[in-house]
Amino acid sequence: MSLNKETLIIHDNFEILGGAERIILLLSKKLKIKIFCFYKNKKIKKNYFNKFFFLNKVSIDPRIRFLINFVFYYFYPLNFNKYDKILLSGHYCLMLLKKNLKSKIIYYCHTPPRFMYDNEKKYEKKYNFLFRFPITKILIKIYKKIYKQKLSYCDIIICNSITTKIRLRKIIKNIKVVVVHPGINFNKFKSEKEKNYYLSLSRLHWSKRVKDKVDVFSNKLLSDTSLLICSFGPERDKILSIIKNKKLKNIKLLGEVSEKKKIKLLSECRGVIHIPIREEFGIVNLEAIASKKLLITTNEGDFGTFSKKYKGSKIISKFTKQKLLNQIIKIEKRQNSYIGFDNKYFKKNFSTQKFLIGVKKVLYDNS
Repeated sequence: MSLNKETLIIHDNFEILGGAERIILLLSKKLKIKIFCFYKNKKIKKNYFNKFFFLNKVSIDPRIRFLINFVFYYFYPLNFNKYDKILLSGHYCLMLLKKNLKSKIIYYCHTPPRFMYDNEKKYEKKYNFLFRFPITKILIKIYKKIYKQKLSYCDIIICNSITTKIRLRKIIKNIKVVVVHPGINFNKFKSEKEKNYYLSLSRLHWSKRVKDKVDVFSNKLLSDTSLLICSFGPERDKILSIIKNKKLKNIKLLGEVSEKKKIKLLSECRGVIHIPIREEFGIVNLEAIASKKLLITTNEGDFGTFSKKYKGSKIISKFTKQKLLNQIIKIEKRQNSYIGFDNKYFKKNFSTQKFLIGVKKVLYDNS
């Protein structure tokens, strides 16, 4: 039996093309496994998919997205008997699982739902109005119980980082968990003579601290230094409003760009700024390193450790906007350009090939 008939990938949805979605599309392409999902972005090719139910043409409010995804996967009658192995990815598709399934169930965990676990307090503060209602906390408590139960139905869990593994172990103890760090194709990226701009590729979500970058670059001390933001997300309108109201000519929101355009921008930037809140891994970090560019990041998550192995890293501990401003001013005062940092360690340890070998070992190991 061919692999694509006996194995299925299920990912919540492809509303955006973030790091998790790119990883799943890579697995689909390289391992020749079709994807099942609830809905997908119209820009993603259909030939990756076993089945999807509608095309996503507009951004969906996170609260509505949570509800429709949860309801869909909880009640969808998937025929597990058709598949020997199923790789699940995301929070909601776990709701499909039932006790004592004959299929081998592998869960690729990017992170447990952050609004229920490590970022719960931050979500309460951010969405204070919602959390005032007792029903909100009741629903989250119910979802926590169901999520833990569904995790127990998995045979093995793949984590994208040690950070994720630690978070998972606080929820469930008796399931085998292995860490397989993501990888990229380093040969796609190049390093060219730098231009006078910094690059932000992080999704426009408050947990990515993109607004903090905008606040820093709005400082008069950086009026001659540019920030290009190449991404999308729920904070798009807020960021556009800040740029417009403050008349910030040094900050441009380019939105979603093509892979070719992204690689070009990476090759010519002065540095990449990636400073999310306790992010587990961060593909953006790898892309900056593959381009041999300066990487301004934090000491949070797995890359807080790995970044120390890259001489082009500028690591901010206990992040504040003032520390980011100070770091950029310090870089701008230098006499010579930072170019061509060595990335051999990362090329060896975080390649696409190594990532695929790690996932295939889990998928097709009969032990």
